[in-house]
Amino acid sequence: MRSGVPGPRRRLSYARQTVTAPGFQALRVYVAGKALRNKISDRSDRGASGFEEMLSFDFVEVFAQTAQLFHIHTQRENMSLPDKLPPLPVSEASRPPSKFLINLVMATIFATTLSYRGLWKHSLSKSGALAAWVVGFLSMGASLRFGALMILFYQSSSMLTRYRCETKALLEEDHKQGGQRSAAQVLACSFLGTLIAVAFVFLLGPDDLPLNFEASPLRSRLLCAYVGHYACCNGDTWASEIGILSPSSPRLVTAGFRRVVPRGTNGGMSLTGTLASIAGGALIGTGHSILGFVLGMPDDASGAGWCPGWFFMTVIGAACGFIGSLSDSILGGLFQATWYCAEKKRVVKHPTAQERQGRGAEQVRLISGLDLLSNEHVNLISIALSTALAPVLGRLLW
Repeated sequence: MRSGVPGPRRRLSYARQTVTAPGFQALRVYVAGKALRNKISDRSDRGASGFEEMLSFDFVEVFAQTAQLFHIHTQRENMSLPDKLPPLPVSEASRPPSKFLINLVMATIFATTLSYRGLWKHSLSKSGALAAWVVGFLSMGASLRFGALMILFYQSSSMLTRYRCETKALLEEDHKQGGQRSAAQVLACSFLGTLIAVAFVFLLGPDDLPLNFEASPLRSRLLCAYVGHYACCNGDTWASEIGILSPSSPRLVTAGFRRVVPRGTNGGMSLTGTLASIAGGALIGTGHSILGFVLGMPDDASGAGWCPGWFFMTVIGAACGFIGSLSDSILGGLFQATWYCAEKKRVVKHPTAQERQGRGAEQVRLISGLDLLSNEHVNLISIALSTALAPVLGRLLW
């Protein structure tokens, strides 16, 4: 045995005492590797086999001597060693679920519940329920706030559609119980908003930063566009469902409000319906800010001059609700044909050729508009207009 080197038992004792010493677990790998590399390099210069040197290399000796010196040094310097090593990298299987994965799970649950409930409440047809599932899944999967805002529009509109539905059926021939929206109606009111939500996540990431046109102009414009989209949808629906119950008869917007028309006429506007459109849009804007506060996604519009905080989005929502209702009425009054049956005393949207000719013009007569666009086409155009104007209005008010 070489002088100055501890015996086998002593070396083993050193190893047992120091192998579990605090901080030694990481140090021993480094020291052993470095010593092995140096010793093999020295012997290789003298022609020795590297494999033979690895077999004869005394690992315990290196560990014991190095640990002893390390222990003495730390005691001399009064150094405190950590009780345990830093945590090892977590494997993919044991990592907690990401925020995006949680959104997808919640999106599946909410979309399924929403479509099933709409089908059960007769607010959606079978095709409408399928379209609503796709829209709900994509919107909620993109952002909890985007999905919740879409649900706010859907629920509030469905409640007003069912409100006094018996009276509405007497005024409109094609009025359905609960609404029973088809896939075309669902997509007309949600396709563009869903596209904005998905594009927002792919371009900018999660919806968790404050509204700020100076620091993040694209993010702020997309948020305003999304709010403007559903504010227009909600405002127009509220105007239709409440305005038709107005005690005063509406006036035709394309005639400069000088002509009184029956309730339910495309292009007709009343004071009650107009106020309802503003309230419906304001609900979406306010809901956006409240949902952001609850979900930890603030709308810090402190730089918005006279429209600070949540009031900023409320103003945008109210304005887009009114713009959507007005543009829908103008387009409907010009490019949607409205027929009135004097015998039934209600609006007939799609009369047959026999109804138009068999009983004379005094029975089924054309009130306004050209038969060029459907209700879905008019909705899509007015929604696109409000969605495009919302970021411009937001930048002007900022």
